[in-house]
Amino acid sequence: ESEEWANAVKVKKALNIAIDRQSIVDELLWGFGQVQSVRDWMGHESRANPDWVYDYDPELARQMLADAGYPDGFSITLTPAIRGAPSEVEACEAVAQYWEAIGLDVTLQHLPYSTLRPSFLNRQYQGATCHTVGPRLSPIVGASNYQTQSVFSYGTHHPWLDENVGDAATEVDPAVAWEKNVTVYDWIFD
Repeated sequence: ESEEWANAVKVKKALNIAIDRQSIVDELLWGFGQVQSVRDWMGHESRANPDWVYDYDPELARQMLADAGYPDGFSITLTPAIRGAPSEVEACEAVAQYWEAIGLDVTLQHLPYSTLRPSFLNRQYQGATCHTVGPRLSPIVGASNYQTQSVFSYGTHHPWLDENVGDAATEVDPAVAWEKNVTVYDWIFD
């Protein structure tokens, strides 16, 4: 409920709406793919919340950064997790350009995933990654990376996630499990 938290949410949303996802799909993937605004839902799009959309709006993104205390942007390292996915480096380079267009100073760092991964495991990586994921049996499997005890870390830990991701992951009633999946990702999106 803090001002710092509210500003962090503004920055997260600003970075998301600064990216023209549809252009990346159309131009770099030749139309093969679809836009997603939350990770881990590939293959489960019919169960996703239709409100999980970041409309491309660089002007609003600039304003949100200013409102969060970054009127001149900030510096960030952006690293494609190079694992052989189609256009993964080019898409990450496009994200860097979108972020530079809203005032960020982006250092693009090209590393093979085998070099990058240890910095996630030991929680040393500082920055953002373009990280491809494939379909999962359930989205909550990917959300386990958001828990404090996870071996792999995106640096996005929060007590609410610790409690609710674990609860959703251990739910045995399929209908309730999907509701809990959506609840967790609603929180992540918001």
